[in-house]
Amino acid sequence: MSSIGIIVNPYSKKNKRKPQFADKLFSLIDQNDEIVKTKTLRELEETLLRFKEKNMDYIGVVGGDGSINLVLEKLIKIYAGESIPVILPLKGGTMNVLASHLNIPSSPYRALKDLKDGHKTTRVLNSLNCNGRIGFIYADGSINNFLVEFYRNKSNHIGAIILTVKITLSSIFSTSYSKKLINVFPFSIRANEASYEKNCLANIASTISTIPLGIPLFKDVDKHSDEFQFQSITTSPKFLFLKIFHILFARQAGQQRYKLNLFTKKVGISSAAHPIKYTLDGELFEDDEIKLELGNKIEFISY
Repeated sequence: MSSIGIIVNPYSKKNKRKPQFADKLFSLIDQNDEIVKTKTLRELEETLLRFKEKNMDYIGVVGGDGSINLVLEKLIKIYAGESIPVILPLKGGTMNVLASHLNIPSSPYRALKDLKDGHKTTRVLNSLNCNGRIGFIYADGSINNFLVEFYRNKSNHIGAIILTVKITLSSIFSTSYSKKLINVFPFSIRANEASYEKNCLANIASTISTIPLGIPLFKDVDKHSDEFQFQSITTSPKFLFLKIFHILFARQAGQQRYKLNLFTKKVGISSAAHPIKYTLDGELFEDDEIKLELGNKIEFISY
């Protein structure tokens, strides 16, 4: 009988709002399974080491994208070149982009019950290594500004849509609100043995096709099993919303009029306006330079 070890992040959005949120999962586990609420990094590492010693077949994570990425980083280090267990994302965070991409049910109880009842469909995804951190979607510039504002408002997906509309209207009427968030940044980009000096609204890279709000910016990334997709949005703030459909749906690789679109294994980014503030799957960071590389292949439960 297969076994699963489940990590619960007690600080994730759903778990903080409803501390009993994950308790229903205990009714589904067998004697070979284990559920642990890890409150510190040390507890997380000790728990994952114990899961390895117990040869868990699956590892579930109750949390958002940031929680999953942290678990993956620790697992990759602990397993040191060995294949890590199959991962079951259980939606419990502010951002659940990866779980949504895999069509995981919204209810962690249902997703775990399906696994225990025999649902074993999996999908292998490339990860993205960003300065040693593991994730799936990188973004900087104005996209990072948007996310900072989103977190400041402490809202949800509906709030993100409202914020998008608010910025759009502000841009159309040239008010200060959009000008505060949508800016041009000077970037030096190195990829595929070429260098680019760009004034960009944002750089964004991904190994999965769908980004937050279901925007299909990376529709062709699944055709490139050993590369990730990288785009620099090079239109000016003034024309962003006039050119948005071209930016979203133009799929030709290389330099286009409003964006640079590449498939690659490695990208280096630097900026005269350093440090570079960026997001990796919804978590906020800043570094003087960015080194993006194709990361480990990870096997997930999918639907």
